[in-house]
Amino acid sequence: MIEISEKEFLDGKYDTLIINALKEDNLIIFPSESSYGFAGDANSTTVCKKIHSAKKEDLDKPIGLITDNVTKVEPFLEMAPNGKDLLEEKFSSPLTILFKKKIDCPCTPNDLIGIRIPLNKTALKLCSFHSVPLTSTSATLYGNPAVYSPKEIKKYFGKTNFIFINAGELQTRAPSTCYHFDEEKIIRAGEIPLVEIEKKLK
Repeated sequence: MIEISEKEFLDGKYDTLIINALKEDNLIIFPSESSYGFAGDANSTTVCKKIHSAKKEDLDKPIGLITDNVTKVEPFLEMAPNGKDLLEEKFSSPLTILFKKKIDCPCTPNDLIGIRIPLNKTALKLCSFHSVPLTSTSATLYGNPAVYSPKEIKKYFGKTNFIFINAGELQTRAPSTCYHFDEEKIIRAGEIPLVEIEKKLK
């Protein structure tokens, strides 16, 4: 594992390393708004297989996406104008929205893809380095709790060649609220109530 500090990453010290890692289909462990997660090219079958292997989960488990720009995901998804607006809306906590797929994507065999625009600087900077969305799924073994500790990350993945952006101990928070756009309902509870989403859509 290659370990770098979040501060030095944000200062630009490792830009070339990260850009090359994304191009080479390597995985990056990064601090999301809640727990540590895996980032990689979401349009890469190799990346998705690496994630499933690292998490010890089935190959058909769906993987969520993150992006810094809606235009990067438009080729993948069917989004009405109010869907785009909702995706770009800045809530106080993260919101993942499930949209119908427009094309096949290796991150999920399902008809839906979960996508969000991150709230934190580290995730946004990672997204800015790549022309397509990145994966965003918890960096932990399948069935285990989310990981907030660098010690746990090193325990599970220390012998890999992944890049680890170490932000120290993360604050324990609920995962992102997951909202099914077409069915207009929350399918995974987070910190955003349904009434707040409905208010933004009106």
